[in-house]
Amino acid sequence: MIRHKVFVFFLVLLISTITYGQTGFTIIGMGEKLHDGDTLYLSYKDGGKYILERTTAADKKFTFTGTVKEPVKANIYRNENPEQVDIITESVDLYLEPGIIKINSLDTLTGAVISGTSLNCKLPLFSTV
Repeated sequence: MIRHKVFVFFLVLLISTITYGQTGFTIIGMGEKLHDGDTLYLSYKDGGKYILERTTAADKKFTFTGTVKEPVKANIYRNENPEQVDIITESVDLYLEPGIIKINSLDTLTGAVISGTSLNCKLPLFSTV
């Protein structure tokens, strides 16, 4: 019984050490004019490392999930890989932080409203300064 408790203790310690400093986020996006097959790119820096992820829209929706060490500013682009084009025509700014981040638009990404986490609820205040 004691061996079992010691094993469980070290297992929990190992898991918490691995995940220390990592916070999970989920982005749930919806755009009334998104088309099935639209490619969406999420770009951000985490710990000095540039991250570029992509997903495909289906039924006017898209999702991203991941972890970051601390809240970071990010961008989502539609059908334009930011590493391969000189001019971006459609993107949205947001902050990655723990929790569920919601993106809703009556268009694609244009005019999107971002909500769900504290920094993203305050994002419009930062944009007007």
